Amino acid sequence: MGTLDHEQRIKRIVSRPPPLDPQEGDYIRGVLQDRAKLQFFTRYAASEEWLQWVEQQEDFRWLFRPESGPNVDPELPRTYIAAGLASWFAEVFALTVPDRALLTVQKQGRQMQAMLWNEIAMRLVSRKPAPPPGVFARWVGALVPPPPGHTRTWLWRLLARCDPSADEATPLTLFDHLTVPRLVLKQRLVRLDVEPSIDWDVVLRGPDLISGPIRAATSHELAEAWKNIFAPNLHLFAEKLVPLLTSRLRQAHLLFRSVKKNYELWDPFSIRYQNFEHGNGGFWDFAPIVDAARDVILWLLQKNHERAEHIIGGLDFRGPIA
Repeated sequence: MGTLDHEQRIKRIVSRPPPLDPQEGDYIRGVLQDRAKLQFFTRYAASEEWLQWVEQQEDFRWLFRPESGPNVDPELPRTYIAAGLASWFAEVFALTVPDRALLTVQKQGRQMQAMLWNEIAMRLVSRKPAPPPGVFARWVGALVPPPPGHTRTWLWRLLARCDPSADEATPLTLFDHLTVPRLVLKQRLVRLDVEPSIDWDVVLRGPDLISGPIRAATSHELAEAWKNIFAPNLHLFAEKLVPLLTSRLRQAHLLFRSVKKNYELWDPFSIRYQNFEHGNGGFWDFAPIVDAARDVILWLLQKNHERAEHIIGGLDFRGPIA
């Protein structure tokens, strides 16, 4: 059979719902193992019955094994087949029948391979018109936290696409995830003879204590998200952000204390923020969090001075930046 013959046979088979007779079943399972023929299956198989059939196939199930992580070889046949099925699932089902697609994720154990995670996130970010707020929110709930090896840019682009007027919870969920502080080791640029050559710093979403951070969003990206999503809508977010931002500042302060990099009235924030009212954190990784906390307090002082004083007086965190 030539390529056109295989295409027509696959189209004819998938135009009907499974179950298949044994011969056709063997043939379609073989199609899923063939790079050239797989494209015809993903082009024409668009029913939920075929999704249910594919859920039983090992190459599709592999997409829900995140332990494989970023170390997959793109040249391996399984990787190529899984990539085609990931694209098919995201394109045909994720946004068209989201509840059925989410059921698939739930049945497979909820954890996704980065390959599938990236395909779904890309479509949530790029689809025009934008998905309905309810669909967007449900998928963000399934995508956070992301698996190892995911493409980090999709997270902050998801945040940038949020519509606070329709959904307040989703931008807060993403902002919460993107702003977790971590300790990382770095080389000390200026040091005295008695000082070690390594130093500690607090960054957002560093992966471990040894390597440099792989951020979920850069300080510039977070600052842009703050400017576009949160700052114009503090009437929706201010009170909700107070505990989140206070928690982030407390965490950062305690991380510095754990490596003895601060005192009761001083920590590295103090050097970086000598002009707190206008912010001069530059490209410091943690700067957007300090700026956000400042903006929230100033907004509350303007809109509800008594409430702002109550919040400030009730802070249980007494680090220098607070």
